[in-house]
Amino acid sequence: MGGLRRPRRPVLGSDVAGRVVEVGSAVESFRVGDEVFGDVMYHGGSAFAEYVCVPETAPIVHKPATISFADASTLPQAAVIAFQGTSGSVAPGGRVMVNGAGGGAGAFAVQMEKAAGAEVTGVDNAR
Repeated sequence: MGGLRRPRRPVLGSDVAGRVVEVGSAVESFRVGDEVFGDVMYHGGSAFAEYVCVPETAPIVHKPATISFADASTLPQAAVIAFQGTSGSVAPGGRVMVNGAGGGAGAFAVQMEKAAGAEVTGVDNAR
């Protein structure tokens, strides 16, 4: 968030999900009306806004029709962090403890490890 006296970016957020409303003349990957989601952290950020403008090279992808916008908006950071932290770390039948299991990445980590066949113990605070 940075900034000495105020945030470097006045509008926070990095995970986005929505419909494309306008594209530049050189854009080839997206069309107006496309449903998309992604992470704009390193491409201007400011996802907690009605409209977000990013270059075509930002990590934005087409949203599958089977996923809601609400679900898609949780994937860019929380799911990727969980995947990076758990991918291949526990063999089927293994045991794993997920600290922070009630948070965004933790909730995904619990599901990923269960799907991999692990016995999972989730730990979080009382709230």
